[in-house]
Amino acid sequence: MDHSLDHVAAGAGPIVGDDAIHVLHVDDAPSFVEMTREFLQRELDVVFYAETSAADALDRLENAPIDCVVSDYQMPDTDGLTFLDAVRDRYPDLPFILFTGKGSEEIASEAISAGVTDYLQKATDTDQYAVLAHRIENAVERTRAESAHEEMARRYATLISNLPGFVYRCRNEPTWPMEYVAGRCAELTGHAESDIENGYVSYGRDVMHPDDREYVWEETQEAVENREQYVIEYRIITKSGQTKWVQGRGKGVYRDGELVALEGYILDLTTRKRRERMLERHNEHLEEFARAVSHTLRNPLQVAVNAVEMMPESWNSEQVDRVERSLTRMEVLIEKLLTLVRRGQVVSDPVSVDLADLASQAWRNVAAEEATLDVETSITVEADPARMQEVLEHLFRNAIQYAGEDVTVTVGDMEDGFYVADDGPGIPEDQSDTIFQPGYSTRSDSMGFGLDIIRSIVEAHGWDITATESETGGARFEIRRADLF
Repeated sequence: MDHSLDHVAAGAGPIVGDDAIHVLHVDDAPSFVEMTREFLQRELDVVFYAETSAADALDRLENAPIDCVVSDYQMPDTDGLTFLDAVRDRYPDLPFILFTGKGSEEIASEAISAGVTDYLQKATDTDQYAVLAHRIENAVERTRAESAHEEMARRYATLISNLPGFVYRCRNEPTWPMEYVAGRCAELTGHAESDIENGYVSYGRDVMHPDDREYVWEETQEAVENREQYVIEYRIITKSGQTKWVQGRGKGVYRDGELVALEGYILDLTTRKRRERMLERHNEHLEEFARAVSHTLRNPLQVAVNAVEMMPESWNSEQVDRVERSLTRMEVLIEKLLTLVRRGQVVSDPVSVDLADLASQAWRNVAAEEATLDVETSITVEADPARMQEVLEHLFRNAIQYAGEDVTVTVGDMEDGFYVADDGPGIPEDQSDTIFQPGYSTRSDSMGFGLDIIRSIVEAHGWDITATESETGGARFEIRRADLF
């Protein structure tokens, strides 16, 4: 037997909004259900479902987004409390209002003990429907608020767990007394969150590097006085004695115009700082190399130039011209080398760059008419656009020079990066590791520093470049960074 009352379900009443309350009314009296629907739709933005049996109501719950159940106590196949148990087994947080004509203190007490959200006894006047509407609205709003709060808490926990550091709330004092700490505090500092929160470990005294405490305090106070956010890089000392770099971000929290706390987060910068130091040392070595090249080559070159200028005019002019051209070529190569070295040092803050667009721009700057570029990439990379375009331009020129002007060059995706490949003769297998070494070249008109500089630019981005064989037997350069793509 079909106990459904679909003729009073959703769609029979007025148009409802996105925040409408979906109510399932379970009662074996169709006329009473109809009366309830009419009054609820006057009082609430409601989608109304009705069933005459508990079994059909459970099926309805499986297939409709119910926000609240309103149930009679006495029904043909069961009673309201048994139905409540079945609902709670499947939907423990769903609001459930017992709306019954069989009222007694015993039933009310039993219903409350069973976990009913609310209890309302049927009456003969219509005021009862306004009361019911009010209780439905309160129950659903409370449940929705709790659900929204739980979702926000879940998202907050996910966000905090993914931070390379921790969030905090502390009093505005030089020792940074922490009232709240959450995230990777133990991983970053070596100290348990509870030890820092309860004051057993003082962040300002025991964690912050003693040489940085005054600077951090002064910077913080200046920002607080101006009601601005502070962003400060400083050192900490972990529980094991290791020195790390961190970035502290935060701002003052005010109540009635008075500063009551500082809130923010602290991120681990140790890896970035280590990379910056490596780049600084690398750039220093490049500069030293440039100076050494300039000093070592220019002095004997100038001697040779002076000697040529002093040669008697009676000497073979053709041979003298050849020497002069060679010396001029050496000067040009030295200047080019120094330029490449210094350009290889510069890598500005990376931005998101469309690799296909960058490859097309680089190709326009270098391509021969007979050469072909196939772009098979759709990724976006974090890079210094000018320096990354320089890398692509050099790899394109390299392909044209060594594979011929009718070469086909392909830029494509890899799982962890991208590649530049050609269909030329390729790189000898025993030379794939040596082509990036300074001075390596198979051409007499090249000093062999191009790929070494390109590798410096790639590594300055925190990436790695390797050479291998393409699918057609040509050269393939793979650029990858595992934590970027």
